[in-house]
Amino acid sequence: MRRVLTLAVWLFAASAYAADFTFCASGCDYTTPGACANAVGAGNRCLGNTGSYSGWTQTADGTAGNPITITKGVGQTVTITSAVTLTNRDYITLDSLVLLTVTMGACPSDGSFITITNNS
Repeated sequence: MRRVLTLAVWLFAASAYAADFTFCASGCDYTTPGACANAVGAGNRCLGNTGSYSGWTQTADGTAGNPITITKGVGQTVTITSAVTLTNRDYITLDSLVLLTVTMGACPSDGSFITITNNS
């Protein structure tokens, strides 16, 4: 019985913090990447459907080992048409997006552990 309970607690803890949320014009969890990125908790991902979206000012932080990740869904193309502002933010990942402008302030004092990867 103890092994089953330990496994159940471990599975609950592993799945409770990491989830995927979607953004698109309609029918998703959020309508913009900014709304998604500022609402989800550390360790979660925002997956976008094909479209062009306005930039945003990031107000939420991830944590060490659990960044907030904004990326595209499989087979999708997500274009961010204006500035994404990450000043004073920590543990944010922008992955596989078409980015036109990113503002980070005077690094490293204005935020840390910002990852911008696989973008065009």
